[in-house]
Amino acid sequence: MTQRRQTKTNLKIKEAFTYLMNKKGLEAMSVSDLTRQAKINRSTFYHHYTDKYDLKDHLEQEAINDLKRLLLDDSDNSHENRLFPYPCILNALNYVKEDLPFFLAMTLHNDSRFSDRFKEVLKEMIAMQVSRDNQLNYHTPDIPEDYATEIMLGSVNAIILLWLRKGGIDTPNAIATLISQAKYLSPYQMIGQGDPDESDLIPV
Repeated sequence: MTQRRQTKTNLKIKEAFTYLMNKKGLEAMSVSDLTRQAKINRSTFYHHYTDKYDLKDHLEQEAINDLKRLLLDDSDNSHENRLFPYPCILNALNYVKEDLPFFLAMTLHNDSRFSDRFKEVLKEMIAMQVSRDNQLNYHTPDIPEDYATEIMLGSVNAIILLWLRKGGIDTPNAIATLISQAKYLSPYQMIGQGDPDESDLIPV
């Protein structure tokens, strides 16, 4: 019974935090704001968290752990293209969609820390896929591996952040499909120019 009450209280605090983050941001909110919005007393809040920063850290870590579990899921080894496997991306996007106000708060009304940590999970995902699939490796000798990885991470991260900025109006399935398609397209192909010719390339 105690655990059930604590879970319910944690949820009320998270909902209050999400509301206040989207309304006024972290620096402007106070513990009094949180307790008033959650309809709890200050002692209850301090029983769970040290301060608002501790609360944010706990909520952020919980979300990152869940996303990591979904994105690094290896229960299905049948993916034809293992780089950013569609089922894993879709599961993660569904998770975000179900808690959209919280993720809006953490990405649009927060510093870049959450987005940076999410990129680290994607980076781990790439490394895991490359290490176990000998058909996946870097084929761009003129682009160092760390830069190539950053290009891939930036593309996926930018798509997801734009989706959030638009309020998650597109379905998770549509965004997962878009990410899958983007893996095969260069910027030139996206704007209808095809592949760049030699005059567009900077000599190295």
